[in-house]
Amino acid sequence: MNWELITTISIAVIAFCALVLTIFQSKRAQEHNRLSVKPHLTSFGYHQLDKNSYTFELINNGLGPAIIKKFTIIVDGNIIAGEGTDPIKQGLEILFPNVKYQADYIFIGEDHAMAAKDKFIIVKVQFTGQQVPTLETIKHAFDERAELVIEYESFYGEKYIFPPPT
Repeated sequence: MNWELITTISIAVIAFCALVLTIFQSKRAQEHNRLSVKPHLTSFGYHQLDKNSYTFELINNGLGPAIIKKFTIIVDGNIIAGEGTDPIKQGLEILFPNVKYQADYIFIGEDHAMAAKDKFIIVKVQFTGQQVPTLETIKHAFDERAELVIEYESFYGEKYIFPPPT
């Protein structure tokens, strides 16, 4: 073999190895970038017995914003239709008929970008009057009868559902 052929083959092998390494590193960087903007919605519900109240919070404890695509309220297996906060209001009326309460609630609209570490109080109900539901009744209503389903995406368009399917 002559030195010219050996040099040409060596250069081709080195170039090929550099190309493979560049492609591998590019894929790893892309995976890292996707993870660095991945949202993760979770919830936290709590009762304040001394105030006869229940609060349900939605939290984005992921690293990136959650782009809300669909916000659905379901009570007793039925989707509650309506605009804005109407489904939440109607859901509370179904869950607690003939009970007096004051409620604050919000609706997160389509294409809202919920930033990382954002927290929203979706609903806060303070029961008033003589017929205050028991803690068990309240827990059953919110934990068993009512459901909030949110479809959301990352900035890369990866789709997620809250709560995650089990």
